[in-house]
Amino acid sequence: GPAVQRQLRWLLGEGARRFAGEVRRRFDFALEHAPWDDPGAAPYLWCVDEKQPPVTLCKGRAALIGDAAHVVCPLTGMGANLALEDAAVLAAALTAVKRREVTWGAALCRFSALRLPRLKAIVQ
Repeated sequence: GPAVQRQLRWLLGEGARRFAGEVRRRFDFALEHAPWDDPGAAPYLWCVDEKQPPVTLCKGRAALIGDAAHVVCPLTGMGANLALEDAAVLAAALTAVKRREVTWGAALCRFSALRLPRLKAIVQ
């Protein structure tokens, strides 16, 4: 109704501008006050290479996809892209189940075998 429309207009208009301004203000403050000259006091930075992918993405009839399957820097938008790739590969694997060419477990193992090299390459 009209109340929802007003709220959406605010969220997409004024609300978005206020949020962007607040993010920018906090980012500028952090940059200004970061102890760049003292490596021992430098803020912790998210390091993707510390987050190794799992050994497998499947077990039985369950599979890890999206953020559960890969840990990447949350500031790059890469997680959403990887989740879309996961969905496309999983859909292709499950098509074989629908055609009765493979079992669920085999399809999920195939999904895992196809995705793990990509995830390992990202970490490297």
